[in-house]
Amino acid sequence: MIAGSRKNVRNFYLAIALVIGVLFVGTFGYYLIEDLALLDAVYMAVITIATVGFEEVKPGGFTPAGRIFTIFLIFFAIGVGTYGVGSIIAFIVEGRLRHAIRRKRMEKEIENLSDHYVIAGIGKTGWEVVNELERVGEPYVVIDIDPEKIERLLEIHPKALAIRGNATEESVLEEAGIGRARAMICSLPDDAENIVAVLTARGLKLDLLVISRGMDEESVRKLRRAGADQVILPAQIAGIRMASFAVRPHICDFLDFVMRGKDVTLRMEEIILARDSIMAGKPLRESRIREESGAIVIGVRHKEDLIINPPVDLVLSPGDTLILLGTEDQLADLYRYMKVER
Repeated sequence: MIAGSRKNVRNFYLAIALVIGVLFVGTFGYYLIEDLALLDAVYMAVITIATVGFEEVKPGGFTPAGRIFTIFLIFFAIGVGTYGVGSIIAFIVEGRLRHAIRRKRMEKEIENLSDHYVIAGIGKTGWEVVNELERVGEPYVVIDIDPEKIERLLEIHPKALAIRGNATEESVLEEAGIGRARAMICSLPDDAENIVAVLTARGLKLDLLVISRGMDEESVRKLRRAGADQVILPAQIAGIRMASFAVRPHICDFLDFVMRGKDVTLRMEEIILARDSIMAGKPLRESRIREESGAIVIGVRHKEDLIINPPVDLVLSPGDTLILLGTEDQLADLYRYMKVER
């Protein structure tokens, strides 16, 4: 059953409580007033509340007090029944209507979405991906076959876009806008499913960046052959991180401070140089990045090499990726200086 609004959910449970309460009052009333056995009292309460019209179980009929009690019980039961039926109908109909409206809204938003991330599977790893994308404000679409996980996602992130379906199916990936997506992140619980999802996504978009979770080194090779650009082993990452905290705690604290701190002003950013970039063809010293924004270039992906702390005479080329460190304001100034959208 699809849940309605919180008000209708409360009304639904209140209606159930009232029905139970009326049954209890009716049973207790007949037990005391007419001195019936407990089973007979329950029976009389049920047939009275249900207004089925069976005969009284007591030989010779009820006393005047019992009949007056029955009259009031019938009227009270009719009122509770009317309220209960209305609450249940509202609970079901409003919930389904809300679900239909929400689904239609999502379909329209996904159709207009581009340069977004598709997340296949919202288990523990998928949740971390969602939380990080939410933190940095990047658009994404979640695919998961479990409706309860989708509902939980939408409770925590009401504006999230999600599709209930199997991420290994072409039709589901197309519904998620895979042809317009920037990247796909496969975090399905099984390596075989991740392999099929990678193959399917790669078949739909050759230049898609595909990142997948893997379980071991064997799965890395299989996922690479399937078309994954990067394969992440959570156990390996966790082990390295734990060892790093033990050996280099202050460096790890600093990186967490920069990359994940909620109130920190520093951010790391990457910018790919376009062909018409004002920096293309110039050595790094003439880029004026520091002078115009205050941001620091801490690395450059130049052709196939990742250059850390690049020399000032490094000539920047179209397609190079600058890795920068700076405050939000400094990075915003840099984007304005380079005349590119963030």
